[in-house]
Amino acid sequence: MSELVQFSGEKAEEIRSKIMAFTAQTPDIVESVAMGLSEEEIHLRPAANQWCMVELVCHLADVDRLVMRERIQLMMEKDRAPIPPLDPDALAEKNKYDQRTFAEAMAEFRNERAESLTIIPQIRLEDWNRVCLHSRFGEVSLGNQIVAWFLHDCSHLRQLLNRRMHLFRGWAGGYETGYVDDLKL
Repeated sequence: MSELVQFSGEKAEEIRSKIMAFTAQTPDIVESVAMGLSEEEIHLRPAANQWCMVELVCHLADVDRLVMRERIQLMMEKDRAPIPPLDPDALAEKNKYDQRTFAEAMAEFRNERAESLTIIPQIRLEDWNRVCLHSRFGEVSLGNQIVAWFLHDCSHLRQLLNRRMHLFRGWAGGYETGYVDDLKL
């Protein structure tokens, strides 16, 4: 990671408030993106090495449990706690993401997210500067970990929207959709 950011109490509270508001909405946004899609479409991978929509939802649930809450607990228990990396593909295979229904994946994600949202307000603002030692990124503050959680949601929401767009291109038949790629959003 780049230089370690230290948050003031006021700034941490502002960030926490915004992150809480956004991440509480993520499950509803995910369901909206999948609305109208069949279970088969939700399980369709756009490429062999890319996850389908249900796998992305399972991953979000596991990240809440294994990254957010477990890492926060480690960081609160010990200064400079060593944090192991997460192997998302191994976790997907171990937990058989591809064998779950969308409803099962969403129920788990909603439960994990609700639990995570109870933890964040309990973190004292002065603890946002606590540091762990990530095996890949070096020193990472608790505040950085929480901000990364928010950005992780954003990244996977973008992937989910791309999966839906990929499906639509198939439905569109011979209609031209390539100009959409040129839009500067």
